[in-house]
This record gives sequence, C-alpha cells and structure tokens, in this order.
Amino acid sequence: MVLGAAALAQDSQKPRSGVDSDLPIPDIADITRIDETTQASRAERQITCYLLATKPHPVEAKGYVIITDHTEAAPLASLDRLAAARSAEVLKVADLSAVHADAEAWAALRTRVTGAKPRFVAVAPRLETYCQKMLVSMWDLLAGLDDDPELDVFPGFLVAPNHTALDALVTRSLEFQPQTPKTFRPFVIGQVLNGTPLGIRSLQKVGIMRRLFDELGYATPSLVVLKPKAAEQRKITAPDVWYADTPGRNEHLAAFPPKARKALEASSLLITYGHGTPGMVCSMDVGAYSDIDLLGKVVLSGSCFSGAPRHWNPPLPARIKDGPDKERFLLRAVQNGATVGFGHMKFNGGFPYLFPVLEHWLQGGTVGEGYQRLINAVLKQLKETPARVLTGERRAQFAGNMMLYVVIGDPSLRPFAGIAQEDAQNR
Repeated sequence: MVLGAAALAQDSQKPRSGVDSDLPIPDIADITRIDETTQASRAERQITCYLLATKPHPVEAKGYVIITDHTEAAPLASLDRLAAARSAEVLKVADLSAVHADAEAWAALRTRVTGAKPRFVAVAPRLETYCQKMLVSMWDLLAGLDDDPELDVFPGFLVAPNHTALDALVTRSLEFQPQTPKTFRPFVIGQVLNGTPLGIRSLQKVGIMRRLFDELGYATPSLVVLKPKAAEQRKITAPDVWYADTPGRNEHLAAFPPKARKALEASSLLITYGHGTPGMVCSMDVGAYSDIDLLGKVVLSGSCFSGAPRHWNPPLPARIKDGPDKERFLLRAVQNGATVGFGHMKFNGGFPYLFPVLEHWLQGGTVGEGYQRLINAVLKQLKETPARVLTGERRAQFAGNMMLYVVIGDPSLRPFAGIAQEDAQNR
C-alpha cells in the first residue's frame, strides 16, 4: 500500500505554496519504485528521486533475542532489564566483530539463535566492536536461519557512546509510547550545494517531505543549509523554512539558527537529507547538535557516514578524513535522547533507501520490520552475499557498502500510531 494513498491521489502537478515552479516536488505516489523488473531512469538516479521497493517477509516466530559481547556489569544489567521486559534470551559472544571468523563459535551462535525462534533480534555490540564487519556478519547470521536468502527476523541495534547512554536508551525503550497525531511533529533538514539539479536534490527532498506531511495534516518546519554557490537557491519560501549560510566553501555550520533550533527541539521526528562525512551532516558539524534536546525523538539521516562507527574494521580509505574530534551523528543523537535512529556507516543512498523505512514506520510498523524489509530489498539488488563480503574481496566492496544501513533502537517498538494508513500486515 502506498503511504496516504487517499490523500496522495491528488494531482501531482498542482502548485504548492511557497515552492518555485522550477523545483519539481512529486507526490510519493508518482515516484518510481525500483525492484527486479522496474528500474529508475538516468535522470531519476542523478537526483536520487526514486524509491527502493520493499516487501514483507513475514516472521511467524514470537521470541526475542539479545546478542551481545558486553562483559561489564553495567551494560549487562541494562540489557537484562530489557530482556526481562521483553521475555528475551540474552546470548553472549566474545567479540561481535570477529565471531564470524571462528567457525566453531559461529556455528554455535547460529544454532542458539535458531533454537530460540526469535521474531525480534537486538544486537548490542560494545562501542569498539560496532563496525562494518560486525554489521555484515549479522546479516550473514540472520539470513541463514532457514533456506531462503532473506533476513528471517526483525532486527535492531542497541549501541550508545557509553554505559550511561545505553542504560538511558533501554529506559526510553521500555517507557516509549508511539507518536500519535497529537504528538507527531516532523522537522526536516536539507542542503543546497549549487543551482544544478544535482546541487538542489536535497532541497527537493525537503519539499517532498513538506508536501507529504502537509497532505497528511501536519506542518513541517525545515532548515536548509546553503553552500556559498547556493546563496540564491531559496526555492521554498514559507514562514517555517529557515535558510542558513555556511561560513565558507570548506567550512560547516557550527550552530542552529535560533528559530530553527526551537522548532527542532519541539519536534518528535527529525529527518536529514544531504551530504555527510565523518563529523558532518548536511554541511553542519555534528558538534552543532551537542546541546540539542532530542529526547524521545525518532531520527533518520540520509547523509553519508551518519551511522559511522568510531572504530573502522576494515580500515577507512585514507582519502576519507577522520579523527577523534569528528563526532558520529547517530551516536550523538542517542546521547542526546533519541529513542530510534536510522543512518548508514559509510556511503549512503539517501532518500530512495530512507523513505521506505520511514513509510513502513508511519503505517504503524515496528522498527525491526521496517529495517528488515530494507535490508532484504538491498540483498536482492546485490550479486554478492554477506558471507562473500566478509572475505574482503575487492569486487565485493560495493556490495559491502550497500549493506551498511543501520537502525539503532529496540526492534519491537512501533514508532508511530495513526499518522498514516496502516497496511494490513500491521493491523
């Protein structure tokens, strides 16, 4: 079912208040969904204005499993609290980033997970084992629980900058109530590099979100960050759209404009579209979020490196500048109180991959199922399996990057209720 089908059936060419006519803002219903038989055009790919088609892969099991390599008392106590509330089984391994390389330990873990018959699997790595190999190995594990090549559970990751933040994340998960029409308040951040179609594609996604939520009955305050060559690209004009200029070509915005900050802190859902590198999203230093209240929010980022680990395994290419001073966006969001986060460890596909997850959540789906549908669709796209990616062969590197979408949060949570039409799977 297409999100908000009744509302979105309106004429996609109708003028939108505050949007310049040369900035196309299509309806979600009119955007191409790609799968094995339908591909996006070259123009659609250039501006990433297409969507990955995702499908349900039902899970009949009812159990809940937590897989962790934590050994200290504090994080284990936090995970035990979650396990008690979810009637979950906690499975411990020595090192989540390396267990796949130990044939005996790997087979034992697969046997234990299969025997637990889980519906939900929460993976809780230590901060030093939260890395690419850990993530890809979990796809190998969870896709291998039966004979088909798809994930056979609804997954999520529980990772935080420190033990205190992890315990707070567990508490928020246990106390979480789905956002309702009375509490749902979206906020979107975009970026403009220049006036070319490629340079304004992030601004287009801001417009698409504003149009979608407007037709569902919600205002969408928005911030757009402008690079020096984008000074005249204010193509969406409305009282609740703020523009901010970066200090220079190679400099990032260090703080939120006061009105945008106030609207962001009052929101319940934060979405970012735009470029990212370690320490930066949408031409903003992640440090700009250091004192932003994100308590209880759902945060989705379409920016590269938004879900980056602090420890790279395998190592990051030398051309990508990183260092201990560059904060990680999703980890900062969790530190500041976010309950659910979506991002990517490295080079992100953006809107085409983010929106299908958000769409499922808005329809009342669980964190884990929305994530599972995305990863299953990604695996179908690729000619490499997680197991082959783990061998480190160069020809599998692209596939390995495509598998690095990450969702932080209790997979059993339903982030939203009554925001958009529920699909039959979640009724």
